Amino acid sequence: MWEKALEYGRRAGEQAQALYAPQAAIEQLTRALQAAQHCSLPPSARLYRARGLSYETLGAFESARADHEIALRMTHLAEDRHGEWQSLMDIGFLWAGRDYAQAGAYFQRALALARTVNDPAALAHSLNRLGSCWALILVMFGLGVGSLVWMAVLAGVMVVEKTFPGGQRLRPVIGIVLLLLAVLWFVHPTWLLSSVGGV
Repeated sequence: MWEKALEYGRRAGEQAQALYAPQAAIEQLTRALQAAQHCSLPPSARLYRARGLSYETLGAFESARADHEIALRMTHLAEDRHGEWQSLMDIGFLWAGRDYAQAGAYFQRALALARTVNDPAALAHSLNRLGSCWALILVMFGLGVGSLVWMAVLAGVMVVEKTFPGGQRLRPVIGIVLLLLAVLWFVHPTWLLSSVGGV
């Protein structure tokens, strides 16, 4: 009976996620995790990751972080390098909304792991996120220190990227734009600051 509850909870949770119903996903995934305990089955890192993403969508940072950290430990112990890389990326994304230094540290760990598993897609994705993260820090410092409007614009970009359906498709474009702005700031900081100073 509990095995069926585990499978039903997993499927229902994934379906709720696909329908952008994070609260329902959390409830179903929690039921699946409870069913796994009753069956004396080891919990799945996949379930913790899915629930962590749903918590993140709701803005429940600590709950999301706890689930992502559990998934990271589980994948590390299982020597599931791709799962571990994904968990590092998930935690980096979570921190990106709060602390770019923390996010950057997780993206760097993900990059180091991607280099060891010989996965070109993981390597490219890691480089993209790490570049976007540090570029955003530089842009926020360069533009945001003197302008609340630019801080609001950058915060809006982050919200769209993280919460709207399809926002993930904007990540490469945002990364490239931020890298270009960071380079421009290094090359000619006074021109950049004076050109946006009136905003």
